Amino acid sequence: KNHGTSVFYGDELITNGDMELDDNWTTAGATANVRSSTQAHGGTYSRKFTANSAYDGITSDTFTTVTGRTYYISFWVYPDDATVVHSKLRRGDNGADISTVVTGSLTQDAWNNITYSYTEVGGGSGAYWNVTSNNLTSGDWYIDDVSVKEVGFATGWTDADAQTTIPQLGFQSYNQLAWF
Repeated sequence: KNHGTSVFYGDELITNGDMELDDNWTTAGATANVRSSTQAHGGTYSRKFTANSAYDGITSDTFTTVTGRTYYISFWVYPDDATVVHSKLRRGDNGADISTVVTGSLTQDAWNNITYSYTEVGGGSGAYWNVTSNNLTSGDWYIDDVSVKEVGFATGWTDADAQTTIPQLGFQSYNQLAWF
């Protein structure tokens, strides 16, 4: 028997993260929250919001997190008028921040990829993803390809005679059952 582990990412927790539909995004203080084809990263549309004051932005639909589990967050941002963005996971029942990442030195008028991970300490339903301008900047922002996924580990044992082709983890290859 051979034992191995491999990292995997769970199901997508954000609905409409590719922005191809015109739903599941609410305004968090921003004066505009529209689906836009002016700037799109991965498909035909992105989400545009206009910030006029501190921490204006948009918010995703809600999802459930589990205490002790790690979550991988990735998104693309196109800042028209700024170089700093705030990305947060928040708790819907009390609006508290459960994770905040402030990313500065963004390239203005270009797509910037932001990724980070977070280990949940509270858990429960009603979590949501929120992106806002920083407290000094107003202007237009485009967001696309938002992804929040749980990080996990695949583990287990495989019998060499279980089947003609033995299922392999990502770091193994070319193991075939030999008949002598």
